[in-house]
Amino acid sequence: MRPECPKAPQGKSLRGLLGEVRALGGTGRRFVLCMKGLEAATGKRLSAIVKEELGEDTPVAVWLGPGHVQEFTAGIPNCMVLDSQDEALQEELITAFYDLSRIEGGQWQLEREPVDLARELADQLAAAYEQLEQAGLQVSVKIADGLPPVWGDRNGVVRVLSNLLTNAYRHGTGTLEARLYREGDHVVSAFSNDAPGMTDEDVERVFERFYTVDRMRTGQNTGLGMAIVKALAERMGGQVSARLEDGRFTAQVSWKAAG
Repeated sequence: MRPECPKAPQGKSLRGLLGEVRALGGTGRRFVLCMKGLEAATGKRLSAIVKEELGEDTPVAVWLGPGHVQEFTAGIPNCMVLDSQDEALQEELITAFYDLSRIEGGQWQLEREPVDLARELADQLAAAYEQLEQAGLQVSVKIADGLPPVWGDRNGVVRVLSNLLTNAYRHGTGTLEARLYREGDHVVSAFSNDAPGMTDEDVERVFERFYTVDRMRTGQNTGLGMAIVKALAERMGGQVSARLEDGRFTAQVSWKAAG
């Protein structure tokens, strides 16, 4: 599902649309309303209607403009205001939008330096230990011997690895396999996990902004994490790719070796 603004058919009320979302199992997920206003019959805010229809624990944010989400999706610079009673959701959305805009606009300052990819991966796995355990993922780590450092910005590399791990524990099942290996003059970081229900079409679009996979969605995703991976890795000279083989999804970044 693309968590963009759903367009209701003419004449369909927001409550009617939310009823269809509820029937599809959409309760408990995050929603960003790309609209504002009050319900004519009750005078209630639209965010309140979402909670009434989908449950009080439904995280809701509102895109207030003046820019439009369609422009952001198309990569057109614009201004936005996001608001939510859920402070954690608001902070995560603002951070993700802001970071992606800075990366794509060339405002995220990156240093070209040798980075120890094995060390950074180990640190990120340790930092995500609790989340991986809560997700029920078994973790397998395979790091080839004698790997050289890679060219990149250390903070940028950390963000890429962190986002890839976050994607795995939010959406993956079974065993998460994290691998580092050399391929010519590059070092590849690859993350693989079981992905029941994922399709080849999903794989083709996984790095698009706002794209998430229906059958794997937990509702805890902004749809920007993998777009940030792609934008940041490419700015550091890396290449991203994804594939689906025998029900296992793999996302990987190929980094230029520094030695």
